[in-house]
Order: sequence, then structure tokens, then C-alpha cells
Amino acid sequence: MTSTGACVGAGGIDALKPQILKDVISKKTGVVGERLIRAIQSFANLLLSNDPLPSQIRAILFGATLTALKKKGGGLRPVAVGCVWRRLIAKIVTRRITPGLSNYFSPSQLGVGVRAGTEIGAHAARIYFNHLHTRPTAFLKIDFNNAFNEVRRDSMLKEVADFSPEYFPFISRAYSEPSNLYFGSEVLMSSCGIQQGDPLGPVLFALTIHKIVLLLDTELNIWYLDDGTLADHPDAVLAAFKRVIEAEVIGLKVNPSKCEIAFLGVADEDKQTVLDQFVALAPGIQIIGSNDAKLLGVPLTDDSIPEVFRAKIAKLEFLSSRLSKLSAFSALFLLRASVSIPRLIYFLRCCPSWRRMKSLKDYDAALKLALEQIINCSLTTDGWSQVSLPVKSGGLGIRHSVDAATPCFLASINSCLPTIRTLIPEEVLESDVTQEEAIGLWKEKSQGADLPHLALEVQSTWEGPVFNKKFVDLWTVCETDEDRARILAAAEPKSGVWLNAIPSSHIGTHLSNEIVRISCALRLGSAICQEHRCKCGTNVTANGLHGLSCKFSAGRFSRHTAVNDIIARALRTAEVPCVLEPAGCSREDGKRPDGMTLVPWIRGKPLVWDFTCKDTFAESYVGSTSRTPGHAAGLGEMCKNKLYQFLNDNYCFVPVAMETSGVFGVEGLNLVKEIGRRIGEVTGENRATTFLIQRISIAVQRGNAAAVLGTIPPDKEMHEIYLL
Repeated sequence: MTSTGACVGAGGIDALKPQILKDVISKKTGVVGERLIRAIQSFANLLLSNDPLPSQIRAILFGATLTALKKKGGGLRPVAVGCVWRRLIAKIVTRRITPGLSNYFSPSQLGVGVRAGTEIGAHAARIYFNHLHTRPTAFLKIDFNNAFNEVRRDSMLKEVADFSPEYFPFISRAYSEPSNLYFGSEVLMSSCGIQQGDPLGPVLFALTIHKIVLLLDTELNIWYLDDGTLADHPDAVLAAFKRVIEAEVIGLKVNPSKCEIAFLGVADEDKQTVLDQFVALAPGIQIIGSNDAKLLGVPLTDDSIPEVFRAKIAKLEFLSSRLSKLSAFSALFLLRASVSIPRLIYFLRCCPSWRRMKSLKDYDAALKLALEQIINCSLTTDGWSQVSLPVKSGGLGIRHSVDAATPCFLASINSCLPTIRTLIPEEVLESDVTQEEAIGLWKEKSQGADLPHLALEVQSTWEGPVFNKKFVDLWTVCETDEDRARILAAAEPKSGVWLNAIPSSHIGTHLSNEIVRISCALRLGSAICQEHRCKCGTNVTANGLHGLSCKFSAGRFSRHTAVNDIIARALRTAEVPCVLEPAGCSREDGKRPDGMTLVPWIRGKPLVWDFTCKDTFAESYVGSTSRTPGHAAGLGEMCKNKLYQFLNDNYCFVPVAMETSGVFGVEGLNLVKEIGRRIGEVTGENRATTFLIQRISIAVQRGNAAAVLGTIPPDKEMHEIYLL
């Protein structure tokens, strides 16, 4: 093993850490992990050495399968997916050389080794563009024709040899000779450019153009890979533009029709003269207007914000129509995790979107409509407000854009400011008032909370006080004990874990559309059914809560059986044999506990457990649960401990108490966590506790739905007892 190969092969594992590889190596299947490490080391040695490589092997290792993706502006982007071993070594090399390159590229190149590089570029350009320039200034956006596929490989390899000679053999093997690209049954010979899809691609491209970037002497000089932005006096920008056009020596050709120019601080009568100079250099260059000024997908002016929002709303509506074709639980999971605010976060972080509040409200209105269609519930004003809270704080985790706008922006600008100061003049930066404006609005939404002193670049630092105020507002407007109990219970950390479960019918974590509807309605206080009379004779209101405590509840027994079955199977997975309803532990009334382990659990004593689920909204509990979350579960534990205290000498008895709102009792939750910990020790799955709690929470939601629907009489009796 050569020294270079040993360095990359052994150290590269820590540098790379892809999740799959990390999981395989970290598990107790040591043989598999050791074999994988040795295989990677062997390939690292082979690909990083100067030893000759047979052409057939090279064609396999450095060839790639092509996938043609449509570009937004038209045309195709050929993405090359190469051999997994070549990609793996390329990722290791990328992680090794990126720290040194980030300093080398600083400050102008933001596409390699710079955290939040796109946000930095967008903020710097926005601040510069909106500055009140007192002298003529040209703002130029540069675009190349098929940049990655046209850059000359000899120029790229020369830069690699100068900057990182230890990795030159590997990169040279990939690009010094034509490589095979497979597109269907066609085989294309690639002899120019860098493969889009190569993990080293961005690094190699940035390295190739860097010497040209250094020659550009302008006040603003920002590059995110092949997207360049220059700004300064028109003469300085024009001179820099000429140097970029001369980049044809490395294979890059400017695309004049996609280049854009704006003139800031230039008198109207002088604009045409200055424009003619740029048109002569790049015929077809476009003029940037106030309504369409964008960079890296971010609007540069307030006037261009609504156009971006219209596109975002149209995309949300399109995706929502697709989600409606899925099951409600799958659609809800995707809406929260991907489709809703996550698709808007980058935009909110990079521009003062709150200045166009109507656009924010329009987006939220489209989001509300999409959610109502998925869960089949009509959301009240308070219910829609509760939706925006995190799941652990009582909501559905679907944030509103009007709430997220200022926290997103403040977190982003604070993380980007150190680098922005190296990109634009200090007087230009000081003229920007968006941060002060955002802080003022944030204080209004957080009820005058003190500014955070630490972690200003962390978004949750700014969102926390906003969520706290919203929760207090929801609590304040509650008019009934039932609403207060519902809000408090929903904010208990484990009551909403079912929402975080991955919808999968194969592992039993998928909920039917009706269960999702009822579960969301119970959490948000929405109407569940029309008013009617239960078969027990009680009038059932639209909130449907009566079924949760009705003596004829259809969900009680199925819920009890399901939870005990989950606990028993979890114990067996943890290699603790157990039985349900064991003999020999009966109470005086003849009732047995729900389960017992057949081996000692702690201090030489077997575990005995008994499950109970109390209704948070029952008349006997709601007065207490509206003040203290989990009070009913606590009473359930006390009652069970008293009933089974005769077992304490020979057994370790633990009551597992829950509430219909999903709140766990303390003793039961501790037991579930301990079972999950033991499963983790046996299986190596560090998420075992989370999965176990989710399964139990899902079982309770299924029981709730059965109980609520159980109050509706059969069709033949409906006409006799229907109240309306």
C-alpha cells in the first residue's frame, strides 16, 4: 500500500462519512465493515497511483451513464452518473482538498467550500443593487454556453497539477483521455469538459476559472461556479467583461443573449451611450428591470418579489394537486417535509419578503387550502394558527410564510455578514436597513422578546420566541376547559410523535384517510362530525369528543390489545421473552395484568406491566388536564400502582398509562424508553426508542378514530335519533 493510498483510504472514511457507509461500519457486523474499509483502501490505492490501468478497466471506472434533464430556460443538462467506486474516491478527494481551496478561492468564488455560498452571493448583490449609488455604476450578470461541458481539460489538468499534485494521477485518469458516456444504447465519447455528476466537478471547474476571476478588478466580483456577477464604474465592468470573453482560451464562451446588465446611478440620457458599449461587445445582452432583477433565483428588488411568489404559489398548487392523489397520511408527511415552507426557505432567507406582505398571505392561503384538502378538515382561524407550531409544541409543523419571513432572513444575514464584508464596500453595507427592519418586525411577532445574544445564525434561535408568543395567544383565546386541555396536551413533547412516523403499510405505520382526518381534527379542535345522538343516549357535539369516553366506546379494546402487542413484540426484539395476561398475578377481582417477562428485568425481578388509556377530555378529568397536562395519565398510574401493589415483593410492576390526546405517563414512558434502549443494544438501531414510541402513538390514534366513529348509529337507526 502506497503512502498516498493509505492516507486517503484510511483517513478518507472519516472525511466522507456517507450515511449508508457510516451505518454499515458502525454496526456490530464488524466483518462487513472491515471488508468494506479494505475494499475502499484498495481502490484508493489503484486510482491514486501512477500504475498503468488497462483501458477496459478505465472505461468502466471512469465512464458514466447519462441522464438528460431539462433546464428551466430550455435545453438539456447531461448528468453523468459514474461508477460508484470512482464516485466514492472522488468524494473523499473532494473533502480532502476543499478546505484549502476555500481559502484559495476567497472571497470571490462562493461555490466551493463556502457554507451558504448562494445566500452570501444573493445578499451581497441585493445590498449592492439597492444602494443609492452617487456615481455611474454598471451591474453585470454573466452567462456561459454549456460551461461545464465546454471547459478545456488540458487547462483544468494544469491547474490541478499546480495546486494539488498528490491527486493529479486520479484526476488525470478521469480526464486525460476520452471517456465513455452511455445514453440508452448509444455510446458517446467525451473528450471535452467536466462531467456534471462528478463529485469533483464543481471543484475542478472553480479551479480552472480562478486565475481569470483574479484578473477582474471590479468593486463587486462574485462567482458561484459559472454564474458571475460584476459591478463597478461602467468602464471597469466593461474592461472586466472583455477579460471574461477572452476566457475562450480555457474553452468558455460567453452567451450574450443570457447576459444581463443594469445601470445604477446613471442619468437617463447617458444610459443609451453606455449600453451601446456593452451591446457592441455582447450583441443581444439583456437589460435588467426593477420587476425582473434576480440573481441565483433570488429577487434583488422589492418590485421583483411578487413575480417570484406567483411562481412559487403556482408550483405549490401544482404539487398539491399531485398530493391529492396520494393517501392523506403520505400527502401530509410530504407537505410538511418538502412541499410547503421547505421549498420557500431559501427565498425567505435571502430577501426582505415581508415588504410584500400580500404575497406572503397569498402563499399561506394556498397552503391552507392544500392542507384542508389533504386532511379533509375545515380549519378555524385558531386551528390554522396552531398548524404552524412545531409538532413538539402542539402544531402540525407546517409553518406559515408570514411567520417564517423575518426569522429566516435574520438567521441568514447574520451567518453571511462576515463574508459579505469582504465582497462589498463598507459604506454600501452600512446603507442597508433590512436587518434593522426585520428585527423590528420580529419584536412585534415575539411580543418584545429580547434579542438573542448567541447563535444568531441559527434559525431556531429567532423562531422560538415567535412560536412561544403564538402558543400563548392560542391559550389565551381558549373559552372552554376542553380547548385548554387540548392545547396543553398537544404541546407535550410525545403527544404528536405519530405525525413524524414514516407512512408505510409494510411496517404498520400507515394511517387511513379517516384516521388522519379525525386525529388532526382532535389535535386542532376542528369539527369531526354532525351533531347526533350516541347509542348510549348522549348527544354528540360536532367535536366528537364523547366517543373517547363513552362506555360503549368501540376503540377501547382494540387500542388496549394493540398497545400491549407492541410492547410484547418490542420486548422480544430486545431478547426479553414475555407473555400476555400471565397466570398467577391476578388481583382479588380476578383480573390479570397485561403482560410479564419470563426472565428478570431488574434486581432479579421479572417485569409486570398493565396498560390503561384515560380520556383527556372526560368530565372527570378535563378540569385538571386543562391546567396540568398529563394529569389524567398520572392518576391512571397511581390507580394501577395501588391495584397491583401486592406484586411488589416478587415482581417489578410498571403501569403504562396514556391519554387519548397522546400524552404519556411518566413511568410508562420511562419503561418504553428503556425497552427502546435495549433494542438498540441488540440491533444497533439507535432510533429504536423513537420508532417504538411512534408505534404506540399510532395505535392510540387508531383507537381514537374507532371510538369517535363508534358513536354514529347504523343507517337503519339513523333517522330515529338524528338530531338535526
